[in-house]
Amino acid sequence: MLIIIPIFILLINSSGTYGLCSNDNECPYYCGTDGRCQKPILRGQTCSGYFHHIQECDIASWCDPDKNLTCQLLQNVGEKCQYDYSCVDHYCDSATKTCQYRQFIGDQCQTNRSCHSNYCETETTTCQTIEESSSPSVFRILLIMFIACCIVFGKKTPQNDVATQTDDA
Repeated sequence: MLIIIPIFILLINSSGTYGLCSNDNECPYYCGTDGRCQKPILRGQTCSGYFHHIQECDIASWCDPDKNLTCQLLQNVGEKCQYDYSCVDHYCDSATKTCQYRQFIGDQCQTNRSCHSNYCETETTTCQTIEESSSPSVFRILLIMFIACCIVFGKKTPQNDVATQTDDA
């Protein structure tokens, strides 16, 4: 049981929250040049740009290259846009140059980008699912580890030698 606890802690902390990192995928926001996960950059402060660090700005913000590389509030549906990543739903319609909601499975679409699934079937012009294998979740990994530990360290009942007693009286 003592082995399970450190493994459990390692799995929970595997995101490297504010710890050491080698790339942005290991951090909640971004990996700094010092090899440590960084806290988010607040709105109005200077950022390095979307293509350097996708998630460096604080929640509901993006790095705007047209405003001297500063973190700005995400744009709402219907507002003018130039980049998908500047919109709340991450879709800037190229025809209207406005932020739009992306469509769900079965809804009408024009491009792959306009679908949450990122797949617009060209014949039916509807959003469709893409079957893809996903990596196992932390819950699944923990469940498998728990089952394995139960098998390996299963309840072993102690074997007591019980002598039979007889009544001599």
